[in-house]
Amino acid sequence: MELSLYTTPPPSHPGTTEEQLIESESRDKSDESSANSDLGPRPLVTAKRIKLFPADRVLLYVRQEDEEIFHTFHIVPPSLAGLATAVQSKYQISKQNIRHFYKRCKKGITVHMDDEITQHYSNEDAFIIEFKQVDNDLFDITLVEL
Repeated sequence: MELSLYTTPPPSHPGTTEEQLIESESRDKSDESSANSDLGPRPLVTAKRIKLFPADRVLLYVRQEDEEIFHTFHIVPPSLAGLATAVQSKYQISKQNIRHFYKRCKKGITVHMDDEITQHYSNEDAFIIEFKQVDNDLFDITLVEL
């Protein structure tokens, strides 16, 4: 038994020679080109543009449970300080009154946030924001992934 794995294509029909296969392929190609010319010029396909986001900021969509519309949080720089600034501008809670930030993932796990977690957010991630008052003026803020 001879093994010719990559040297010749297997015949499509028993008894077909290699020359007949090549002739058949060239006939198929000419049929395709004549069929395409009957349809007229083919439209050019343009590649989809890739969205480029700056590395020094992150855009998040955030809303409270009872809100229907999301707020945009532009976190500049992508850190807890930038997140605190965004919360202060949208929800009028002073940065000094924020005790901790937490993140609750889709699996229900809640983690204490740090700058590294904030840097790894993807642009246009969406969250429900929860405020929990722990003292007279202090709040714990949880971002719940959607």
